[in-house]
Amino acid sequence: MKKIYFVGMVTCGLPFFGFQPLSAQNAFISKVIEFRPAPGQFMQILPEHDPSESAESVRIKAEAALVGNSFDVVSLGGFGGYVTVGFDHTIANVAGSYDFKVRGNAFYDPTPDALEGKVGGSAEPGVIWVSYDANGNGLPDDEWYEIAGSESDNPLSTRDYSITYYRPDPNKEPVKDTSRPYVLDAEHVRWTDNQGNEGFIPSTRIHQQNHYPEWTEGDRLTFTGTRLPDNAFDIADNGKFYFLIAYDYGYADCHPNDNDRSNIKIDWAVDRNGNPAHLPGVDFIRIHTGIHQFNGQIGECSTEVAGIEDLHPEVMVSIDSNPTGSGDRIYPNPFVSELCVETEEGGAAEVFTLSGHRVYQTPVSIGRNVLDLSHLPSGVYLMRTGSSVRKIVKY
Repeated sequence: MKKIYFVGMVTCGLPFFGFQPLSAQNAFISKVIEFRPAPGQFMQILPEHDPSESAESVRIKAEAALVGNSFDVVSLGGFGGYVTVGFDHTIANVAGSYDFKVRGNAFYDPTPDALEGKVGGSAEPGVIWVSYDANGNGLPDDEWYEIAGSESDNPLSTRDYSITYYRPDPNKEPVKDTSRPYVLDAEHVRWTDNQGNEGFIPSTRIHQQNHYPEWTEGDRLTFTGTRLPDNAFDIADNGKFYFLIAYDYGYADCHPNDNDRSNIKIDWAVDRNGNPAHLPGVDFIRIHTGIHQFNGQIGECSTEVAGIEDLHPEVMVSIDSNPTGSGDRIYPNPFVSELCVETEEGGAAEVFTLSGHRVYQTPVSIGRNVLDLSHLPSGVYLMRTGSSVRKIVKY
């Protein structure tokens, strides 16, 4: 079971807790669990691969690009394409602090007069999802939470948007488009979505290779996720100069890597109903391309990822069922509704908010006691049993 190390003390009768700094952990990605990009202009290029290679071989190449601090780039392709990564530790949720940085290849350009007040240039926002390894099995099979960014409440954002891409016929003749001379095949990769729309991802003369991930099996790929509003504007009105607006916060590949707006707070994580997740930390991060838009000669919007960095790797998060060695055990932690307390002494169990307000009290007997805490809102609390105090987390 995971362990959380805290420093505990009692001041004026109220328990005070903070994270205990331990020896530094690896601040960067340690593994790529899944690499599943959507069709796009950098397929077969980022990472480069031979058409005969397997999906596992391509995953390994993506892993080689993203693990550590090499900051090589992989492309997630069009809307929905994603990568799932893990770390050698839990990235701690430190209150009031940015917790991790997602690196991409976004950059700023001077803002055109028509978009005065906007910031951007090359911004291809990726939606970020996080998961905490609550069951402690080292697999990304617990609940996933979306990082609520600046566009989460935008009525033009679409949740549960689903798109299906179809493998192109390699023998098909390219379809020309005289109004767009930069297009090589206007009907390269066909797509349909769950909104009743359909269309194509064109290939351009800049990137003439097959835009469909060649290593995948079957004749189609389907992706589902949050679609963000289109952010690209054709400034020259000829398909040759697009300005891509950078959304304010909460997304990958949206702001330059040296800008704080490429940093993320775990406190921004929300459940499917938009409620704060109150995660103690995250073990897995998934990023998917959040925009479905074709931008002239620069091709479709495709999020690029160049690594993720824990911004406070000296902070260790884990769950300890018996941090004081007192003989009392409290589990599971985090919990959903019921918490088990095993004690050798009996007495009382008390639950406090972090500000010291007692919200629950019950007698406990020697042995195993099951406490129903379903009435408490999700969050972080302090529990006192006997002379020991520890932090508990309710989902």
